[in-house]
Amino acid sequence: MKLSVWILKKWLERYDPVVSITDGKQTISGARLFSPSITLDDSLIYVGETKDFFHDSTSNEILLINKNDAISIGSGDVGDIFNIVSEAFDFYNSWERTLFGCTRKEHPEQCIISNCYGLLGPMFLIDMSFNLVAWSLEYQEEGVNSIWDELIDKRKLAVDTIYQSKDSPFIRLMVDRQRLRVFEDPLAAPYPHGIMTSYSDCNGNLAGQFIIASKTPITNYELHIASVIDKVLATIEPQPRFNDTLNPSYNSESFIVEPLLSGEATQLDTYKLLIIKNWKAQDSYRIVLVGIDQLTNDSVLQSFTDMLRSHIPNGIVAFYNHYIVCLVNTTKDDKAIFAAVSEIQKEIPLRFGISEPFHELLETSYYYRQAMDAFAHGLTNDIGLTLFHDCGLYELIRTSDREYQRFCLHPVISLLRSYDRLNKTDYYNTLETYLHCERSYHRTSGLMFVHRNTILYRIEKIKDTFKLDLDNTYEREYLLVSFYFDRLI
Repeated sequence: MKLSVWILKKWLERYDPVVSITDGKQTISGARLFSPSITLDDSLIYVGETKDFFHDSTSNEILLINKNDAISIGSGDVGDIFNIVSEAFDFYNSWERTLFGCTRKEHPEQCIISNCYGLLGPMFLIDMSFNLVAWSLEYQEEGVNSIWDELIDKRKLAVDTIYQSKDSPFIRLMVDRQRLRVFEDPLAAPYPHGIMTSYSDCNGNLAGQFIIASKTPITNYELHIASVIDKVLATIEPQPRFNDTLNPSYNSESFIVEPLLSGEATQLDTYKLLIIKNWKAQDSYRIVLVGIDQLTNDSVLQSFTDMLRSHIPNGIVAFYNHYIVCLVNTTKDDKAIFAAVSEIQKEIPLRFGISEPFHELLETSYYYRQAMDAFAHGLTNDIGLTLFHDCGLYELIRTSDREYQRFCLHPVISLLRSYDRLNKTDYYNTLETYLHCERSYHRTSGLMFVHRNTILYRIEKIKDTFKLDLDNTYEREYLLVSFYFDRLI
């Protein structure tokens, strides 16, 4: 291991060394006693008395010289100082070998950190979901700061903590690849200073961040020691726990759901998805789209994704077009999704857009568009949860896409047609006429040449079967406009 004047200054700190550093690079491979007759080697540090270097000097100081860098010690024996400096090279070379030996251990990250005690402050390694992978075991709860306490207690940072800390340098830096990045985060007091360096998986993808915390501003000493750790981390054989932590699109389910969302899926893709999730062809689904205001950090998004998975287990969660998109199987309980959203919103003020229910997976892209429109409507009107049904009327009128208009129709329209076809009824025409007649049973029966009581029975049956609230003005207008467009398209 090559040292620097900064590292040697730290090693000699009990002698209160004074330094003059213009280079300070980590390029020193050994020490040698100085003699005027020798040829200087830039890779060595030379130890001698001041008069050895400067003949006319009367100082008793001991100097350590490497190129233009110097360490001065007030007094002492040259031989003793030389031996102490030589011990530094022995120690750090042994330490480096130990760290490389850790790479062959079952848990190399923990081994590496445990062998750094005394050299640096508390350190930890977390994956891109803010799960704790390894940490300085000597620092327990209440020994560092509140972030450390939460990591030790829960083995990860909670979603609400991440959200509340979204503007902190630590959270912002997490998303990008870092190499020995020095930062300061007041929220981490009394250890506000730190170094962050990245850890990659077998494919070179960002898999985690290694952080060193410090009470005092980071110096070149900490950076040079951290550079060795960074070099060792880069040689670790990838661990399975990192294979799919960063982006949910890396797993097989999301590779299939993304073509569904884009409209490029084939029937084979839907079959694969049904097999993977053990779903049935006749199951019911919804698209849930989540927007996180002012948060673009992929690491934070991943944490929210983990939370969504825990609240909505019967679904697939993926990043798509800068949103979190969930394809949820609602067959067993369609209302469960709304309860889950309510629980999530108690923790974090997320904004949701939810599509109408559907059965045909090949039509997923249209219901994704519904969820997008619902989300946009909620954003415009500052609503936390918006169902497409709540804005379907406006989208039906606004869009010029004839194919999408078919998916914007009130869902009862297609249900009425199917019901009439299966049961030989005439509920479609009955409801349309009834609404055009401004809910007059008398006028409806006259136009349809059917007894008033028959119309009354049919309307009550329609309201009961399809759960319609015809006293709701928006509902009636949505139905009337849908009847109109249904006949056009």
